[in-house]
Amino acid sequence: MNTECSLKNEKTEGLKNKSVFRFLRSSVLRLFHSSVIQFIRSYVFQSSLDLVYPPYCLRCHNAIKPLTHSAQREFNLYLCPECLGQITPINESNVCLKCGMSLGPHSGKRDNCPSCNTMHFLFSGTSAYGEYKDALKDIILLYKYGKQKLLAETLAKCLAERLEKEKEILGKIDIIVPVPLTKAKEKQRGFNQCELIAGYLGRHFGKPVSKGSLVRIKETPAQASLSRAQRIENLKDAFKAMGAEEFKGKNILLVDDVMTTGATAGEVSRVLKHSNAKSIYVAVLAR
Repeated sequence: MNTECSLKNEKTEGLKNKSVFRFLRSSVLRLFHSSVIQFIRSYVFQSSLDLVYPPYCLRCHNAIKPLTHSAQREFNLYLCPECLGQITPINESNVCLKCGMSLGPHSGKRDNCPSCNTMHFLFSGTSAYGEYKDALKDIILLYKYGKQKLLAETLAKCLAERLEKEKEILGKIDIIVPVPLTKAKEKQRGFNQCELIAGYLGRHFGKPVSKGSLVRIKETPAQASLSRAQRIENLKDAFKAMGAEEFKGKNILLVDDVMTTGATAGEVSRVLKHSNAKSIYVAVLAR
């Protein structure tokens, strides 16, 4: 009797194991087939779209060759390899550690930059992807003033590539803060260019991104034609921390698109420090 029960139990267990195996196998196959079908559908759709509406570069307006377009799809959809190739990343071994400016071959110490050694910046350092000229300048202007929001991810990936070399600094960062626009300016532009880039960096590095805790309360005239002293005066009291608790004791990565004199980063850092931020490190697309 016991032997018969044991055989029945073994048979039942064997059937259960086979059922579990069949279920797992069918689940894996379903997942595989759905992924393959999804990939095929996506590929066919994108190829058909490219055939009807060939992709073109937003900067030079030349067509992006299909094979090249496909090869670089994961990185960028909107700029051709020629334009991307004209962007020269900044020489990291020859920049000021404080403000990120490129230095000459005989500039001396990297922490004694003529651009910032007379300034009392409250941020601890700066990382810039490239110099603000040629192709990179064109692309940033196209992004901001041409309202080409599509370029946000491409530019953010460039900055992420630069920041990945600063692992020690990134490891200490608690929160990412984009430089804000006034509500009127953001409405006019349709988006905050720094916020989009900060959002990508947050997802890429697994860091929280501040939203609404730092605001711009004063619209300022265009900075381009102003001297450093005028820019500093222009930006005085332009920013306000609405949620100071979010910054208290935090190591902050401040994200901006371009740093020229450092006036914007300097004023924002002053506000963040007043909110008891522990440290501020600046990341910009161009310097």
